[in-house]
Amino acid sequence: MIVDSSEDCVTVTWSQVPPSGARGPAVTVTETLANPMCIGTASQLFTYRPNLEIPSLITPNGDGKNDLFVIQDLEFYPNHSLQNFNRWGRKLLETKAYKNDWKSDPGLYFYNLEVDGKPFSGWVMVEK
Repeated sequence: MIVDSSEDCVTVTWSQVPPSGARGPAVTVTETLANPMCIGTASQLFTYRPNLEIPSLITPNGDGKNDLFVIQDLEFYPNHSLQNFNRWGRKLLETKAYKNDWKSDPGLYFYNLEVDGKPFSGWVMVEK
């Protein structure tokens, strides 16, 4: 925590506390007007949303590494939808609340991910 006062009127408090249920840092800035001539409080929360990491290879062999199609940090983006297709275009998965739990037989698959209105498309190879 850092506290800085200037001209006996404004106290600025900085703190790094992640919001409830979130991983990673968040910063809250609170300005308190301390002088009787200056009355009031203003607060602003700044949150961090990391870039998504989407794998291009999964290996569901039971070793606990890359066994599932895990989109790293997707929990920071609750407004998302995901569709997975096989190489012939057959839809295998469609969800608006992906739980990082998709796995499949060996092969090449394609995905359409939409996050906050922004589309991401690509492929993932499944190898055993």
